[in-house]
Formats: sequence, structure tokens, C-alpha cells
Amino acid sequence: MKLVRLMAAPCAAMPLLNAQSEAALEAEIAKLKTAVAAAQTSGDNAWMLTSAALALMMTGPGLALFYCGLVRKKNVLGTMMHSFIMMAVITLLWAAVGYSLDRSSPADKQ
Repeated sequence: MKLVRLMAAPCAAMPLLNAQSEAALEAEIAKLKTAVAAAQTSGDNAWMLTSAALALMMTGPGLALFYCGLVRKKNVLGTMMHSFIMMAVITLLWAAVGYSLDRSSPADKQ
């Protein structure tokens, strides 16, 4: 009997919530959702830039050394420079064009 009264006590308090406190609660939830969305967006951007930089630093020397193994000894330096220059050009193109296309909203893509 005592357990039933303890469980019924919170249910009896529910009608005491008025429309003003519900509106304040909904406003607080909306504000929290906006804050979470903004935090996710900045975190996504930071991770995208960090992972792109790590992939670039890993790929450059490996690609250059791979291509240098395919050419004669006198062409090694030219082949390495070719690889690094092309990586620089592709990085600049990604920063100028690809990143903005990737991060645009779906409405902008149509």
C-alpha cells in the first residue's frame, strides 16, 4: 500500500505543470539542439581538415618513392618534384573548389 502511494505521488504532480513552464522547457530544448548542431558542424570541419592533412603527409613521400622506383637513376629528382607539385596543385584545387562543394547545403546543389 505504501509503495502504491509513493509511485502515485509523481503522477499527481504532473498536472501542476502549466503551459508557461512547458513553453520554457521547449525553448530550452530548442536552444540545446541548436548548440549541439553548431558543435557538430565545427567538429566535422576540424576533423575533415585534420584527416586531409594527415593523408596528404602520408601520401606524398610514398607516392614519390613509388614513382622513383619506376624510373632511371637520372630521372629520380624530376619524378619526385613532379609528384610533389601535382599534390600541391590538387590540394589548392580541393581548398578552392572541392571543400565548398562538399560543405554546401543540399538546396545549393540542385
